[in-house]
Amino acid sequence: MPYFEGSQDKNEEFLTCTDAMQVIIDKYGEAIPIKFLGDFNVQLPRSEVTSNNWYKSKGSNAHSRLLSDFIVGNELSIADLFYKKTSYTYFNISRNVRTWIVHVFSTNHDCCDINICDLVSLDDGNVSDHLPIRILTTLRVQHYNNSIPIETGHSDSLFIN
Repeated sequence: MPYFEGSQDKNEEFLTCTDAMQVIIDKYGEAIPIKFLGDFNVQLPRSEVTSNNWYKSKGSNAHSRLLSDFIVGNELSIADLFYKKTSYTYFNISRNVRTWIVHVFSTNHDCCDINICDLVSLDDGNVSDHLPIRILTTLRVQHYNNSIPIETGHSDSLFIN
């Protein structure tokens, strides 16, 4: 997602990205589990929002509000905040900046299928300024024959790493 600079062009780029995610939710949201993960370039509230101006606090911005409204409006869960084991996902050592801008969003109806959502620790092999995020989820597969669900008595699981 584009970084917030306060320019109208970046706001339009950001909205284009959320619009693309909205198309996916509108088309597939009721039928399949949806996960969005990556560098969203925004901090999100870590607790319930109690002020209309929360996004004006340090570290947040207008994109934070847009993405938060998108998450709430689509009844998504922010999975990375449930599994938080560190205080940052992005760092800039020379500017002494650390922030939480890499996220995992899940549709609420299948959020319970996320088994692991964590950050891979910083090591010599990671030359990025972001900590990699890892998700392990159970994918339930329903078998179909001529568009009629076949009851198998159990759900199959596929683990994605």
